[in-house]
Amino acid sequence: MAKVIGYEAPYVGRRGGRDYVADLDRLIAAGENGKAVDYFMVKMVGGPFFLPVIFRLMGKLWPQMKAIAPTLRYDARVMGGDFEVPAAEFAKIPVPALVVWGGKAAKEMSEANQAIAAAIPGAEHRILDGQTHNVTPAALSPEVTRFFA
Repeated sequence: MAKVIGYEAPYVGRRGGRDYVADLDRLIAAGENGKAVDYFMVKMVGGPFFLPVIFRLMGKLWPQMKAIAPTLRYDARVMGGDFEVPAAEFAKIPVPALVVWGGKAAKEMSEANQAIAAAIPGAEHRILDGQTHNVTPAALSPEVTRFFA
């Protein structure tokens, strides 16, 4: 790998000693996929409390989300279970890196991406005005093109 770009890594730092992964596993094991999606998006990732209602109003998206709920346990584990930035791991990245996040990112996610950029030796960072976690290709493309040029 010659270079790497990351867009808005979802580290949000859920502290407090709670075993979020075990809670998520219990919901999935009980067949409570809808509750597992709600738990992951609100309690683990820090989405707004009304997000589960919005999901249920999104037509065919909600059944799809419930169907893939068992995969959330893998997302949670990849994020270390606590969603804390593993700075020591990022410090091992030996290639040029660009860390990008949206200007509308949640405070915790913005802070986490700042920590990632600080941890990677020599990393660049960019904040894309007006962008959320669901970045538009038109907003991201110029940064990707510039960085890899």
